[in-house]
Amino acid sequence: MNRQTISSGGPYEAKYGYSRAVRVGDQIHVAGTCTQPPNVVGVDAYGQAVAALRIIGAALDHAGSSVLDVVRTRIYSSTSTTSMRCFAPTAKDSVEFAPPQHAFRLLR
Repeated sequence: MNRQTISSGGPYEAKYGYSRAVRVGDQIHVAGTCTQPPNVVGVDAYGQAVAALRIIGAALDHAGSSVLDVVRTRIYSSTSTTSMRCFAPTAKDSVEFAPPQHAFRLLR
């Protein structure tokens, strides 16, 4: 089976040895994604979610897919459920026509 690795060009991919996404057959797995400096300075949780979803969307496009094909997301936050209230509308706007299953985890 063919394996395709996708890079977003982020500095940590090469430094820590991972791909933004990997496609094997008809499945695509996307690495945990967050906003990278300097794009995070002065940006609230909503803005960070928008930026992360753009990175994910670009990786999916490169793999021949789109956010409309996403079936599950996992959202992790170390602050509060406020992050979920910021992320949820962003996710809904991104996949309005085919909503995936979301899981939210507050890390303490």
